[in-house]
Amino acid sequence: MLSSFPKTTLVHLVLLLILCKFSKSYIVDSNPNHHKEVLDSRGKYVLEWLVDLESNTIVFNVTVNTKGYVGFGLTKDGRMNGADVVIGGVKPDGESYFNDMHVTSNRTLRNDRNQDWKLLTAWEKGGFTFLSFSRLLDTCDENDYLISLDQITLIWAYSERDEIENHYQNRGTFSTYLLDPDVTPDIDALVNQRNRPTISTSSGPVQQWKLQRRYRLPARRTSYWCSIHAGPKLPHKHHVIGFRTYLENEDARKHTHHLLVYRCKAPEGIDPQVFFEPFTKYPGEECFLNENRRIPLNLCRDVFSVWGYGGKPFFLPETVGFPIGESQNEYFLFEAHYDNPDLRSDLEIANGVEYFITPKTRKREGGVLIVGFDIPGSLAAIPPGSSNFSLIGHCNPNCTKTMMPSQGVDVVAVGLHAHTAARQIRLRQFKGDQELPWLMNDDNFNPNFQQVRLLQQERKIMPGDQLISRCNYDNTYANGTTTITGFGTPDEMCLSFVIIANKIPYFRCTSEYPAQKLLSLLGVEDVIWDIERQQRLVTSPPLLQGLTLNQVADYHVHWTEELRMHLEKDIMYSPHVVTCPTSAVPSAQQFLMPFSQQLGQSAVNAGGQQLQEIVRRVVSQLLQLGVRGILQSAGSRSSGQGQTSVSQLPTFGGAPVFPQGTPATGVSGLGVPPNVEYPKGATVYRPKPSCTRPSAGEQFYKVSSAYPQVGHNGLKRAHVRTLRT
Repeated sequence: MLSSFPKTTLVHLVLLLILCKFSKSYIVDSNPNHHKEVLDSRGKYVLEWLVDLESNTIVFNVTVNTKGYVGFGLTKDGRMNGADVVIGGVKPDGESYFNDMHVTSNRTLRNDRNQDWKLLTAWEKGGFTFLSFSRLLDTCDENDYLISLDQITLIWAYSERDEIENHYQNRGTFSTYLLDPDVTPDIDALVNQRNRPTISTSSGPVQQWKLQRRYRLPARRTSYWCSIHAGPKLPHKHHVIGFRTYLENEDARKHTHHLLVYRCKAPEGIDPQVFFEPFTKYPGEECFLNENRRIPLNLCRDVFSVWGYGGKPFFLPETVGFPIGESQNEYFLFEAHYDNPDLRSDLEIANGVEYFITPKTRKREGGVLIVGFDIPGSLAAIPPGSSNFSLIGHCNPNCTKTMMPSQGVDVVAVGLHAHTAARQIRLRQFKGDQELPWLMNDDNFNPNFQQVRLLQQERKIMPGDQLISRCNYDNTYANGTTTITGFGTPDEMCLSFVIIANKIPYFRCTSEYPAQKLLSLLGVEDVIWDIERQQRLVTSPPLLQGLTLNQVADYHVHWTEELRMHLEKDIMYSPHVVTCPTSAVPSAQQFLMPFSQQLGQSAVNAGGQQLQEIVRRVVSQLLQLGVRGILQSAGSRSSGQGQTSVSQLPTFGGAPVFPQGTPATGVSGLGVPPNVEYPKGATVYRPKPSCTRPSAGEQFYKVSSAYPQVGHNGLKRAHVRTLRT
């Protein structure tokens, strides 16, 4: 009801929206709670909204190129059934109309008993209809959609007539996070030289650098392609303040699943240009499980930017920048995940990342930390027909004790990442046995809209804190098949990309569920990776030899509810193997150590110009032959044509060519204990509902045991829209 929140607040919100609408000022538009989106491809439906968290109020403005009615609604997934809808407009005589409605199960519009949406302003002029309306974030009305931090799909429609129709010619959907702050400027103005004097008042002069490539996809479902690129030539250190993805056309948008860019560091004592420049002329290669590897992935570990399918441009808070141009010779690794479900051989994809850079360095230098269930490395399965199955990945408190400075790090944004079966993702933070409010949460995760999201308020991670990425999956759509963790879109992941405002020399803090535990549950003794089929093949026992791991899980395992729950509990609550890395870049001698038999120990111990020349020669051989070929004289073995065993993969400087760890082994250069568990007896967090509901409970709950029964434990539910711990 209108009286439920201060009238002065509404007046201020509406006035600010009007100012934003008619002003070209970057300062006004930089209000992080003011948003503007064009919902249709023809630019005829423009939506603005402004959030006031203190009064739990949201105001919407819609400007639509029509003289008829305008429809707007909130849904979970874009489907009409159950939608929370408003329809309004201005009649020919100037009288406005506006109704708070909902859609029934048979797609029929019905007026709500409680008219919680309130019309503030309406006018029609020059063929445009303008409506301004508001409501509380949570009206406690069962016919109104709860506006929360979860992803929400907006539905929109308009007509040239005022008579309301059920079948709209002009309609669509739009996914967003209504409550997230956003500091993305008007990018068209930002890159337009004539408008830069206005823009640069807060950002300084802004220039662009685009990292891009063109790649012909092979006729297989999944490709991870890596290539090395030279950075921009800058006279001194600059800061990246934001980035957006370059996708050339619809094929690029459809088939590019994620893009990651890493900063590369040459071995200590080696000129980066000597080491990396030859790789810039190399078109690239498969990133992972590639037995003819040339690119040394372990030297490119510092995550520089991340983008997931459907993500929009991302800009950092005004006090944070990512350093670039610290030296004249900087190099970056570009990793792209391509999804080719139709196995087309004619796809040539051009994509990349466009960075916005300013010479006006900001107060804080940020970075990216990956937290979650380690891929590659870990191995887990989501049994067939699972509607709410959980996986978690830990960041060990012993890791954070060493990784984090004494004052901690400030979290400003988080990107949640998983694949097709994911429905919920939550980044949790524990201090001892007390859970703090979630760092990020989405109980309505949309795999087709993976946005890096600014936090409403910065959060701090302190030494000794434990972080847990938890994902819930629903694979009931998958025709009774098992979902295995892995690289492809049909496989699954559970990762959180944590954007921090004070950069640390570490990039990853994850855990692995021991692969052997799952193999034992499936009756499998050993597997290898088939590069051509991109599947794990069983090598023993003989009865299952030659089958893929998915085939074993689908046809040779009887998935009872008890077995499903046993696996989920074991993944959730049994010890994981720690995978927090060292930060040290290997020295030139460490880099050359795998080649010592070929080069001779005296060459490995060389120094100065001789060492630079030896490294140049080794890099040249890498590019010509690949790792497998150059290491053969050093005793490297292959397990068969197109197949490789993870234990036989070559290494650079003692570090595996995986970006992190190998299955069932802890990579713990920090000297931390090898295992990590779910906090025993922890008090877990639940958000307090904004209004009284029958299912509402307290904010914190005690886990009933150190090894609770998942889905059937003593945890109370705090809110009908949140699920298990």
